[in-house]
Amino acid sequence: MNKELPMSDPNTPVKVIKKAFDALEFIAEKALYGNGASLSEIADYLGIAATTTRNILKTMEFCGYVGRNAERQYCPGEKCFSMMRLDLAAGELQEAARGAMEALAAKTGESLVLTTMLFGKRHVLMRSEGASLIQVRSEWFEQKNVYTTVTMRVMLAFASELELRKAITRYGYPQAHWEGIDDDSSLQRHLDEIRALGYAEEVGQECAQIAFPICCGNGLLGALGMYLPAFRYTPERRGELQGMLRESVREIEDSLSV
Repeated sequence: MNKELPMSDPNTPVKVIKKAFDALEFIAEKALYGNGASLSEIADYLGIAATTTRNILKTMEFCGYVGRNAERQYCPGEKCFSMMRLDLAAGELQEAARGAMEALAAKTGESLVLTTMLFGKRHVLMRSEGASLIQVRSEWFEQKNVYTTVTMRVMLAFASELELRKAITRYGYPQAHWEGIDDDSSLQRHLDEIRALGYAEEVGQECAQIAFPICCGNGLLGALGMYLPAFRYTPERRGELQGMLRESVREIEDSLSV
């Protein structure tokens, strides 16, 4: 007959998981002052052997919550910054962008979309429609494929390597949806071009779209995109719209607390 095992106290934490969170808090505190944390420092803080600490950190590094700086010391990983983006996107980024997007939509008459990327997935945070009689809605591109949107392309160009890998794992290569890109080398070539320009742009027979990245000190936060009929994206108006979109992004970035 099987004996019932005693129930563990729900208020007692799993020790190794608590040690991992304690280590992350210590690493984050060191990073606050621009410093990395050595293995011995973390082990001393946790009060456990260096070998045990190394195993905990190895798992955290594999999962992306801990990284290494140039001196090979431990620092917050990309997942930490992704979670920070989630926190910003849930409130501060949207609040900072709302006024700028409404003003830009009113001034240009065109459609705007604010996006972010979390763990490789594109998310729409906000849309703002202009008053022009003929509008191009960003949803039309999104329904086709995520790579047809220039907001996704510009976010990939300015994302971390980990975020880029997550996106490729989730969506695969763009292939027919973006210049036939089907491997790393062709993807990197196109992303390099976007980084050199500082924005992503595509002009088709019927529609035009342009997007700029929104960044902070810790990297990419999202992107602001504009969609309009191609006949209104004339050579004369192209520079004007790019300038206004770029200025709106700067206004958003300056409003953020990070």
